[in-house]
Amino acid sequence: MPMQGRTIKLEKGFSLLEAIVALLLVTMLSMTTFSWISNLLLSVSKIEENALRNVTQRNVTEFIEDINVMARPSGIQELGGVTLQWDAALIEPIKRGKSMTGGNTAFELGLYRVSVTLTDVTGKAAQFEVVQVGYRGLLESPL
Repeated sequence: MPMQGRTIKLEKGFSLLEAIVALLLVTMLSMTTFSWISNLLLSVSKIEENALRNVTQRNVTEFIEDINVMARPSGIQELGGVTLQWDAALIEPIKRGKSMTGGNTAFELGLYRVSVTLTDVTGKAAQFEVVQVGYRGLLESPL
């Protein structure tokens, strides 16, 4: 028996509720993605900053190693936009150098703790310490 008076209506498209839920899901996904990208960029920035600091510290350490801290226990030096300041303090008494055979050498040696401060053009400062040997030649023959 056919139904009379009733028409079947086919719905096409989205309802308003379905559109709001889809928009909410897209918004939540976008916010999560933005947060992840923001954290990633901050991490990359910190990694670059640390890499630059490590390179600078390595370069400064090499520069300090070339200084005889017994002759120049403190000083200030400009190095490519960075101001380097160092102060050396004796941590072991000065002793006469010994050769491999046990004899005296023509040098006196001292062990120093060198405090280094780096200041860049923005005024940011970094500090570290190195332990280094200072020396001075003696006029007399070691024999």
